[in-house]
Amino acid sequence: MKNQKIKLVDKENILRFFLNLYKTQSGTDTGEYLSTTIDNFDPTSSYNLRVQKYEEWKSRRVSIAPLGDGSGSKSKCFKVIYDEVLVVKIPPVPIKSFDQYLECIETERRIVDKLSPDIVCIIPNVSTILKRIPPFSRDIELAPEVFEKKCIERLKKDPYLQNYLKIDDSFVFFMNLTKYSFLSNVIDKLHDISQDVAEEILSHTDILQDLILFEDKFGSAGESLFYKINEVYGFYNKEVNRLAGRIGNLPAVSASQTIEWFLSLMIGKMMKEDDSSQYSSQFIQKMKIMSKQVLTKYRKEIEEYRRTMTTYVRQKKFIQNKSIFEGLITNILEMIGDLKNKCVAIRDLKPDNLFVVGDWEKNPLLLASHGSYSLGLIDFETSVSFDTKYDVKIDQPLLAGTPSYSTPSHLFENTLLEKIYKDLPRILFFQDWQAVTNMIYNVATGKHLAQKTGRVLPETMRTMRITMKEGKPLPDVYIRSNGKFWREAANELKEKLKNSKADLKSIQVVIPDQTKDIFKQELSYQNSKIKKSILKQVKSHKIFKSKNVRRTLIKAPPEIIARYKAKWKKGIGIPKAPPKVRAEIISFLDKLESRKRRKNHIDRILESMDQALPELQVYELLKVMFFLVHETMHKPEWNSLPDIDEPGADMENISHEETIVYEQTLVYQTSRKSETA
Repeated sequence: MKNQKIKLVDKENILRFFLNLYKTQSGTDTGEYLSTTIDNFDPTSSYNLRVQKYEEWKSRRVSIAPLGDGSGSKSKCFKVIYDEVLVVKIPPVPIKSFDQYLECIETERRIVDKLSPDIVCIIPNVSTILKRIPPFSRDIELAPEVFEKKCIERLKKDPYLQNYLKIDDSFVFFMNLTKYSFLSNVIDKLHDISQDVAEEILSHTDILQDLILFEDKFGSAGESLFYKINEVYGFYNKEVNRLAGRIGNLPAVSASQTIEWFLSLMIGKMMKEDDSSQYSSQFIQKMKIMSKQVLTKYRKEIEEYRRTMTTYVRQKKFIQNKSIFEGLITNILEMIGDLKNKCVAIRDLKPDNLFVVGDWEKNPLLLASHGSYSLGLIDFETSVSFDTKYDVKIDQPLLAGTPSYSTPSHLFENTLLEKIYKDLPRILFFQDWQAVTNMIYNVATGKHLAQKTGRVLPETMRTMRITMKEGKPLPDVYIRSNGKFWREAANELKEKLKNSKADLKSIQVVIPDQTKDIFKQELSYQNSKIKKSILKQVKSHKIFKSKNVRRTLIKAPPEIIARYKAKWKKGIGIPKAPPKVRAEIISFLDKLESRKRRKNHIDRILESMDQALPELQVYELLKVMFFLVHETMHKPEWNSLPDIDEPGADMENISHEETIVYEQTLVYQTSRKSETA
């Protein structure tokens, strides 16, 4: 509840800001707001803003919703609908200086200048809010760039006006997203089936009494469910007629009316007095009691029916949206290719920071073709340029990240990453590559790929905090936490791919040119590493010393190695050898076969990339992308190291989001202090 209260305080502060804005626009000091949302902790809240001028009250609506779904991002962001769709971003560390505020905007602008025009970007502007304020609004007809510049000049001349950009005495950032839809909202809508399930159940007025129709929809396996739910309906129908007979002066209840009430009950909707004016309140109350008894008596049957309907609707909607998923994923791949070409790492890529660029009014079916839209970016707080061709030193970005889309490398400074990996630009790029991998899974399934794995990052932050206080070196913390992270990530990937295998294999994605070259380059690099590891493994083995045998082992396909390994396991057609030697040979052949199979797999992917329009199943795409980032960020020798220590008892009650935000603030402040020193 503590975390919810923090969010509520932020929401209340934002609400007061827009009430004051409304009062300023109306030229009055009297106003109030009234919530139109019953639950104060509801993610989306609507309010009526009321102001009084000359004894007359007028009102307008404003809605506020958190962005990020409690994901632990570095700044707290909210979507506000006030004339337009606005994003309000509250920094983790209060900004009191106007010069510092402008520098933050300018820092993001420098990144955006590198990405334009290939990627549409939105950064904070002071004019987003100030165009609504009377002292500034008279110049609104100026060109946007000129108007923005004029607003800044006026703010510098009159510091009092800067208060229009503050919430709770701290500068906040404002962005306008009226023309666009967040990718996270698009994904949620594509996978949200709650309304579809209800509509599907309510439409089955005939299917409940016709086994053939039921089997046509759900297959022969639905036969037993048909009889179960028919039994439930029979009992319900009997009770309706019994109640109608006991209460006099009632119109006859038709079969169609009974089925309508029954299907409403199947979606959890209780009968209300306003459902039908011809039935007495006494009858309706008795019906509500009876309906609850039905839900209790036949709980298992009803739950099975709802699950069956949910599965059917989900698969139906998945098939309808499959081409949209394919287009979104292709556009995500285009974006990561553009970022690589521009030498920019966003470092907090996630659906909440992306939006769909296209004209929805002219083309309501915008998502039907991936070429009719693109993906834009918002929020460059953690971004950095890794272009070093002119010997430019890479800036230290803000140490932060969203757990479901990040890696341990997001939390450590450049100097440490450079020391461990020797290639900082590559690591910065693969931070985004990991985020894209997780986003692709999110698009295809509506779920998070690294939900469990993300929990390692708060542990890492806590351990960093303790290590920094004790003055101990951080590399050991990084190496151990990194090892644990990637083991968790590999296990979770395996589990998630298995659970969604059929759906992921049915989505076929075109690999765009921007990304095709990255695949070819990275896969070729990994292939050369595997070749070297095979040569090293064979030549360093003490048992197989013959040049001919070694040459055969190096050239043999994995199938031959597998058959040879099977002979050693069964003890058939092989020389006699002590158990220890035999076990060593089997282990050697097992590792050799694994390396060769991986190499063959990469060869097949590389061969497909030579096609004019290469395609990959999302199932295959996720495995390949994860393999590349894993091989880049995780060294095999780290597997033998113990994990980082678990957090102490004093840390157990700190929630995921609070810890990330708090620790990010701590590390950010530490970095700022060191820069100042």
